[in-house]
Amino acid sequence: DSHLQAARRKSRDLNGVVSREHLWIPQYVTPIAQLPSYPRLSPTGKIRINHLYALKFCEVAIVLEKWLMDLMRQLDGKSGVTQERAEEFAQEEEDHTTVFWMLLQASVPNRYRNGSGWLVGHSVPFWMTALTRIPFFTLFWTFLALYCEERFLTLNHLISKSESIDPLHRAVHEYHFLEEVRHVSDGEKLWKAAIQGASPF
Repeated sequence: DSHLQAARRKSRDLNGVVSREHLWIPQYVTPIAQLPSYPRLSPTGKIRINHLYALKFCEVAIVLEKWLMDLMRQLDGKSGVTQERAEEFAQEEEDHTTVFWMLLQASVPNRYRNGSGWLVGHSVPFWMTALTRIPFFTLFWTFLALYCEERFLTLNHLISKSESIDPLHRAVHEYHFLEEVRHVSDGEKLWKAAIQGASPF
C-alpha cells in the first residue's frame, strides 16, 4: 500500500510537465511500428505517431473506467465481490479517470482544454451501458471487464518500466498498474460468480 500511495503522489506531483522529446508509450506496441514502411518515417513522424497512440490509449482507458464504475455500482451480493469493495473499486476507477484526464491536459493542453475527448471521446457508448443492465449478457460484460483490466495491466507495466518514456506518463501508468492488480483479482471473482449463476441455455 505504501508503494501504491507513493505512486499515486508521483503521478500528481510532476507539475504537469510532459516532454515532447520523449516517447509516451513503448514504440513497439504501436501497430504502425510493425509495418515494413515504418523505418522510412522521419524521427519527428515516429514521435508524433507515438504520442497520438498514447493519447488514444488514455481516452479509451477513460471510457472503459467510466463503464466499469457504472458496472460495479450495480452489483448485488451474489457477484462474488462485497458491495463495500464494489464501491471502493468504483471510486478507484473514478480516480483513474481523473488522473488520465490530467495527463491528457498536460500532454496537449489546447486539445483537451474544453473537457471533451479528441481522438475517441469520453462518453460511454450506449450499447456498453445497455449491456450492463441486461442479465442475459452478464457473462459477456464480466468477461469484457476482466479482459480490459488484464490488457491495462500488461500495457501499464510495459510503460512504467521503460526508461525511454516521459516521466509523467510513466508515473501515471505505474500508479494505474498497481491498482489494476487488485482489480483483476476482483474481476476473477466476478467471472466465477457469473459462471456459477449462468443459465445452461
